[in-house]
Amino acid sequence: MHFSTAKGTQGSKAYLESRLFYPKKCSQCLQFYHYNSGGADDQLNIWVREYTAENPKGALRLIQKISGGHQGSWELYHVKLNVSDKFRVVFEGVKGRKPSKGGLSLDDINLSETKCPQYTWRIRNFTSLLAKTHAGYETYSPRFLSPDGYSFQIDLYINGVTGSPNEMAIYFHLTSGPNDDKLQWPCPWRQASMELMDQNPDIQHRMNNIMMITTDPTKTSTDSKGNVKYFWDNPRKVGSLVTDSNGSSFYRGPGYGYKSYITHDRLKSRSFIKGNDVIFLFSLE
Repeated sequence: MHFSTAKGTQGSKAYLESRLFYPKKCSQCLQFYHYNSGGADDQLNIWVREYTAENPKGALRLIQKISGGHQGSWELYHVKLNVSDKFRVVFEGVKGRKPSKGGLSLDDINLSETKCPQYTWRIRNFTSLLAKTHAGYETYSPRFLSPDGYSFQIDLYINGVTGSPNEMAIYFHLTSGPNDDKLQWPCPWRQASMELMDQNPDIQHRMNNIMMITTDPTKTSTDSKGNVKYFWDNPRKVGSLVTDSNGSSFYRGPGYGYKSYITHDRLKSRSFIKGNDVIFLFSLE
């Protein structure tokens, strides 16, 4: 669907409205790709029209506004709906004040009765990285913050750890964050989900590559000096001080994961790589 903003006046609107949905659960995830080729302040609004006994003709409820964004690229969005009554999804395109030669485009729209991922990590030009990155070289994700305040980071070996070529390895690290003095340590029984998205347009035909780990607070490790430490303890105690790409410093705890996360043959199959990019979905709960 394309909302043209090349013509018209500021505030002009257009709508795309779905068929009726009858939810079995109260949790839905709306997923779609959005491309902004129009003005920087053109806006896409996501609504639901809910049909209840009090509003049999449907009442609109605004869920999310999307303005600007990364222009010149198809961007992936996940939107939580949390609707219990029958409903429709409504996309509203709104023309902004700034000049436009294009508009707002939507594609690969999927609605599922699942939780949305907490975070996405898109690696652009991944095909080039796959061809040029040496085995044993680490690529770190941005740091993320779980809903209950734990900071974490993902460590990716695109061409595998040394000695395991043709496989991609992935590891989960706890990192120091703004809530460390308020959290429970060692970190107890949090499940980390590390998911490589199959970017097939139809969600029913996807087969994402998922691995999970659980933070056992009794798990220990022994360092080079023979000291026994709790593996999932506060990264300020058991981690290493590192410098971020922006120059700031933080502590990164030890990593735990899989050296055989996905083979390169499987990575190049299906739609794991699309438009030279890969997309990871993460959660910690």
